[in-house]
Amino acid sequence: TTMTSLTEITNTAPTASAGPSHTPLALNTAHTHSGATASDTEGGLTSYTWSWDSTSPCQPSSCPSLTGDTGSISGGTTPVSVSGPIYTPTSAGDYVLKLIVTDNMGATNLVPATVTETVNPSIPLTPSNWWDLFRTLWKEKK
Repeated sequence: TTMTSLTEITNTAPTASAGPSHTPLALNTAHTHSGATASDTEGGLTSYTWSWDSTSPCQPSSCPSLTGDTGSISGGTTPVSVSGPIYTPTSAGDYVLKLIVTDNMGATNLVPATVTETVNPSIPLTPSNWWDLFRTLWKEKK
């Protein structure tokens, strides 16, 4: 008789962190998001994809285009850096980025990692509004 031994292969989905918010962002100025990381218990990370999250006030057709939104990564038994996308916000408000990472067995992070970045409107500084603008900014810093 021949005995065959089967080994069950399990794969744990990778995890991702979209990194910190870089707010406030300047209007009409290119921004590179940074600080994202990913890890995979088995160390088999292969790729990442950034997109606009469905909770973002802008929807895909009206959101700024993303450059560098996909790429390759490897390793991951300890957190590895994930390159962030570049975009130029053209209107004030919140922008919600979503990060999905994939491992060598096709698993993706079960909960998409998101980060919200806020773009402040351009407010011209005038002799009549400088004090109100200063107080508003001071409150945001506290």
